[in-house]
Formats: sequence, structure tokens, C-alpha cells
Amino acid sequence: DVPGLFNKNFIRARVMRFAEGETVLNKEDLELDPETEPLRSLRVMLEVQFAGENTITIENFNSTHRALLAVNNTISEQNFKSGKTIVVNLDCNPIDNPQALDSCPVTEPPRCLNKDFDGVPEYLTHQFIQYHENGTEKVFPHMVEVDGVEEEFTLAVGETIDFVCKDPDNVKKFKTTDPELMDDILTVICKPDKYYNVPNNWP
Repeated sequence: DVPGLFNKNFIRARVMRFAEGETVLNKEDLELDPETEPLRSLRVMLEVQFAGENTITIENFNSTHRALLAVNNTISEQNFKSGKTIVVNLDCNPIDNPQALDSCPVTEPPRCLNKDFDGVPEYLTHQFIQYHENGTEKVFPHMVEVDGVEEEFTLAVGETIDFVCKDPDNVKKFKTTDPELMDDILTVICKPDKYYNVPNNWP
């Protein structure tokens, strides 16, 4: 009965970073012998990828993710030789470490830097261009209002821009032999490193 992620166009989850966690795993041994070296948990940063736009809200992802793990609090399919499994700490152990309440947040994907747009040729346009009432183009990237605050328009990791020739008669074509550009659309994606995969040489 747990709502899954695959019906939300889930693609994959990949490990981005490992770090030492806050939870001490051998507290009983430390109480018996203070000289014992503490064993700490492992903190893992994951990037969860979905296809398309507006696939799942961060609130829905958070609740779905917790529900999937709450069945047994483990991501191990079977025990290791030691008899242990990989146990997932859903609350970052705030009892042992009160400062850790917010140390395992689920956050929105990062957003790409707009510096890559500096090199876009003037003969190209895309679906995010906006226009003034007199029909002239607004300077891109334009300003948008987010939660009542004005900020520069940005795209999140995984979102794409489709560049086409700026031509009201739709007769101009890319001068290229690249099979991927034969539809006269150059799709650029916002990558996890916060940069777009813009070409070195624009077609």
C-alpha cells in the first residue's frame, strides 16, 4: 500500500559522497573501556533522479521514502557474514546527538549557474524566453518571483532547454551533419555539477 517512486518516473539513485556519521555504534564498549576506539555510522549523500518535469514534490518524496524504508529500516537484501545488515537511521539519531535533527535533510535539487548562457549565439532562441508587451525580447535570464522574493530565473538539475534557430518563418536550419541535430533542436541539460552541457562550438 506504500505509494512507490517508479510511477513518478523514478530513474535511479546514486551515491554522491560518503562521510563519517554522528551515531556511535559501540557505546556499550566505550562505557566499559573509555580507551576503546569509537565506531561511528556512515553518512551517505544520495542523488535521486527522476525523468521529466514536476514528477514528485519534495514533501511527497520524503514521505514515500520514509514509508519504503520503515518496513524494516534496512537496505540490505541479506545479512553479511557478520550477521549484520545495513541499517538506515531515519531520524539521524537525535537522541544520541541532539544537534543532528537537521543533519540528514532531503533537499530540492541544486540549480544550474546561468553563466553558460553568455556564449549562446544571438540567432538561437528557446522556450524560456519571455517578451515585453511591445513584442521585444526580455533580457535572459530574466527575473522571476519565488515565494514573494524576486530572483534570477534558473533551472534545476535534470531540467532541459531546447534551442532552435530564431526564425518566425521556421525555414532556418542548423548547419550540421550531427544526426542528433537533424530535428533542428539542440537540447541542453542542467547537470549535477550545476553546469549545462553546452557545446564547445554552437551549430
